[in-house]
Amino acid sequence: MSKLDSYLKILTNEKLVSDSLAGAAQRWWQQADSRFDGQLPVPSAAPGPDGQLLYSWDKDENHIEVEFLSGEPATLFHMNRITGDAAEHVLGERLQPEDTELFLPFLNYNPKDLPESGLAATH
Repeated sequence: MSKLDSYLKILTNEKLVSDSLAGAAQRWWQQADSRFDGQLPVPSAAPGPDGQLLYSWDKDENHIEVEFLSGEPATLFHMNRITGDAAEHVLGERLQPEDTELFLPFLNYNPKDLPESGLAATH
């Protein structure tokens, strides 16, 4: 069991997030990890005050959050701290190519060709 899996289990045991939400977030991470060939670092994870779960990544000027809400599709937020550019949108059922590109600065390598398949982000 990974540290992220263990942490999600703690959150559900303490009733900070629901089992179904933690399961959806765990499945999303497993798909993301596979999509990026294990080269996307494990996200920071934190519960929100209303039972939501937030994954985040920070590197240099780049910040990304994926927020999981019970019964709703995940939401992606990206911000460039230097330019101030920010965007937020619902991920939908699959991670789109433009979303995939947002994660490239966080990878442990810079792949030229990522798989064509999308990444499910709903629960």
